[in-house]
Amino acid sequence: MSKKVAFLTIGQSPREDVFSEIIPRLSLTCQIIQAGALDDLSPEEIDRLKPQEGHLPLITRLRNGQGVIVSREKILPLLQAKINRLEQQEIEIIAVLCTEDFADLHSKKKLLLPFPLLKEEILKFSPSGLMVFIPLEEQRKLAEAKWRIPKIPLFIEILNPYQDFFNLNKLINKLGRRENFLLVFDCFGYSISLAQSFSEQFALPFITPRLILAQEINRLISEIQASG
Repeated sequence: MSKKVAFLTIGQSPREDVFSEIIPRLSLTCQIIQAGALDDLSPEEIDRLKPQEGHLPLITRLRNGQGVIVSREKILPLLQAKINRLEQQEIEIIAVLCTEDFADLHSKKKLLLPFPLLKEEILKFSPSGLMVFIPLEEQRKLAEAKWRIPKIPLFIEILNPYQDFFNLNKLINKLGRRENFLLVFDCFGYSISLAQSFSEQFALPFITPRLILAQEINRLISEIQASG
């Protein structure tokens, strides 16, 4: 029997850019539901979610493909409301499509938050250093605190996943060759194919939230089926 998994984006659903890569990696016994914190909002209402001074900016995508920046503080209650609504359906797992540390979200269902999954995966690699890609310069200070691991050098690079152009060669020249570093893509906007191309160019391993989330969902579905 198929298990229902809800994917919740901080933007608008459907997120075909994400699911074109995630769906082929999910168990065939998985039934998918998509939802977004901004699904029911007008352009004017979305505009009012822009970050104010002191707010953490988060970048996401609307269903028309447009990138948009929203405030974490303003989006949080909308996400929680969507989670509460999804709980009313016969859903086994709710997966949040954002790498922000949303430890203040809660659910009666199994709630998957990618940030702790990524952090756990990093420790398995035992890297000599981290090269973390984030979308916005305004997120740098938080990213430095978020990904800091004692005795492991940390490099933060800005790479907007919703821009059409980036200069990979310039980045390679800037960062040079690193031994045993791990590439970390800190946003669901980064495609697996992009991460793979960076990995090949830098000759370094990588982790991306799309892959980690798919692996964890498959693991949980196997556990649910084995216990039921």
